[in-house]
Amino acid sequence: LRSCDGVPFPIHLEMKSYLYSFEFRSDVVTKASVHRYVPEQTPYNRRKGTFLLADTGWHCSWCFPYIEDFQFKMVSYSHADRVHHPTFLDPDRIQDRICNGLDIFDMPPEAYTWTEFFVKSA
Repeated sequence: LRSCDGVPFPIHLEMKSYLYSFEFRSDVVTKASVHRYVPEQTPYNRRKGTFLLADTGWHCSWCFPYIEDFQFKMVSYSHADRVHHPTFLDPDRIQDRICNGLDIFDMPPEAYTWTEFFVKSA
């Protein structure tokens, strides 16, 4: 290790993503990054970098202990436009969507090219 030139920065961390619980793996790739503070660099310059560490952790989206927590997030600013009907907030409906791993907002699935689809299926 003494002969190494150091760690390249920024380091991007690729994490496995889950929805509702660790039972439902998500296709969404979650990335965080580690930066070394350099005063003369702007935030834009700090985003550059190609060093990626795979499988460095996990992110669980919509992982809450209570239905009320789901309802609160659903009507929060960043998601309020997706609640198309008051029935979306029905506790029984929310529980059903969670237990079956279905999109809580009835959003259509992501669109993929055939190549992307086969890569994700492998």
